[in-house]
Amino acid sequence: MANDDGSANTNQSLVSGGSKTTTQIVTVQSDTSNFSAGIKLDENNYSILHQIIEMKIAGREKHGHLTGDIAQPADTDPTFNKWCASDCQVKSWLFDAMQPNQIK
Repeated sequence: MANDDGSANTNQSLVSGGSKTTTQIVTVQSDTSNFSAGIKLDENNYSILHQIIEMKIAGREKHGHLTGDIAQPADTDPTFNKWCASDCQVKSWLFDAMQPNQIK
């Protein structure tokens, strides 16, 4: 069964030979799930859009990419590619909230 955020819950009970086995509920949320803030940045809505975008990014555990708390590792570090992919994802979310003429 899918949730509103694109995650899935699984809870199954199996009875075999008189014993019951219950599996744990697992929730998976993809970073590619819908991120739309519902509005685009303009000269009148920065304050509210900033709050919405920040909450959405923090909800995906990538707030440190905005604040600099998740520092860029050296390009020889084995975590560099994962960091780079996360950083690009955050940038794309920010660009998606802007009008094309605001992206420079």
